[in-house]
Amino acid sequence: MSKSVKLTFKINPYANFQNYAHFLFGLLCPLIYERDRLLQQGYTEFYISSCDIHDKLLKEVNLPEVKIVSREEHKNIKNMDHIEIQGCDDPWNHNEQVFHTARDFLLSWLSDEIKKEKVNFQDNSKKILIIQRAPPDPFYLSNQADHPDLSSGTDRRSIKNFNQLVDTVKAHHSNTCVSITNKSLAYQISLFQTVDIVVGQFGADLCNMIWCKDDTSIIEIYPKNTHLIPGYRELIQQTHENPRQELKKLDLIAWKKYGKLTDHGFGPDSEDWFRSYYKNLAEISNLRFFRIEQETNHSDVDINQIVEQLGKLI
Repeated sequence: MSKSVKLTFKINPYANFQNYAHFLFGLLCPLIYERDRLLQQGYTEFYISSCDIHDKLLKEVNLPEVKIVSREEHKNIKNMDHIEIQGCDDPWNHNEQVFHTARDFLLSWLSDEIKKEKVNFQDNSKKILIIQRAPPDPFYLSNQADHPDLSSGTDRRSIKNFNQLVDTVKAHHSNTCVSITNKSLAYQISLFQTVDIVVGQFGADLCNMIWCKDDTSIIEIYPKNTHLIPGYRELIQQTHENPRQELKKLDLIAWKKYGKLTDHGFGPDSEDWFRSYYKNLAEISNLRFFRIEQETNHSDVDINQIVEQLGKLI
């Protein structure tokens, strides 16, 4: 006789599972970590609310007990056991054991698919991956998105001289791959398992570092204002002494002033959240972490700094 459970996940209250990072760390990894315990308790059906654009990844993993239902249907489930699982999508909730368990499980569970997605490099020298951020997926601009007014993809962050960066790195290190990583989960696991060095701008794509081998080097390109839209700090100071109480008003002013919203930030706490995110993730994943700062979310990056850092790692 089947025994069913409704699962919810405790994540950053300002986040949702339409974002890859919050989906991966807030739901998928904790779900895999808790799976054996739930099965041992006799549960054979896990009811999970739709993650919209990321349902395809849940279906790719294809855990037989997972039942994906619409948000409304999930919300209205009453006569069923209910368990809330702690997510790991905030830096202070990153959990080495959860991430390693999920990585080891998926390396085995999806082993055939991962082998099919093997990325070929030219030789046996150090393999470099440069992450190319993709243009916004149409989903995030549609009425299906929870925050269609927020930017995504290259609309949120980009590297103005990206093509020059790639050409220069390849000129110095031919064993370099450039990849847009919004592909299958098996592809992303295969790719990040294969490479020795990852170069990428701050963003959800870097979450795939949890698939990397120990001692892989991560070079994060970090925009100094990644948690602020241009001029937002000055706008906050001009508007109110306590901006947390004025968020909606500030949003409206920022929308009129800049035409769109991106990441919000309120002082040192917010900046620490962003600056620590991938640094902390690299540390608990046994990876080496390096940061190259970019002036803004869309400015040039100092290519010489990146080439110099790569030279030290090769």
